[in-house]
Amino acid sequence: MIAMTWKERERAFYIGAPLAIVPALGFLPAVMFLVVVPKVVHARLIALALLPMLGLASNFGLWKLAISAVQRPFGILNALSFGGLLVLLIIASYTGLFLALIEVFGQQIHCGIVFSHLGQQRLWCDGSHSLTRTRSECFQYCV
Repeated sequence: MIAMTWKERERAFYIGAPLAIVPALGFLPAVMFLVVVPKVVHARLIALALLPMLGLASNFGLWKLAISAVQRPFGILNALSFGGLLVLLIIASYTGLFLALIEVFGQQIHCGIVFSHLGQQRLWCDGSHSLTRTRSECFQYCV
């Protein structure tokens, strides 16, 4: 292990903490609104560029935090870096749990136009289990 001066440890903490925590906080909303339920035009393309950048920034910050946490002599910067690592662990835990729950229990709701026996157009929604929904009622389920 390479010994670091107090200034280098301080710099590693001040750079590593925001670079580890902020992308980790932004990862779950980015996945939800760009991949799982795309709400933006070209959402998949944006996700293709944004998610690797969030991952790289978070990994670099994690590396800086880990280096800052294990340097001797132990002091306040080690405690703060270790606290940052614990916060990152909590964020990763709830992100993983939430994405696993979405995978297990989530289902996409599909809409379509169905013609009734009288030739009237009715909207069919996967989540409503009914063909008698109006357009506005169906889009509450489909959006």
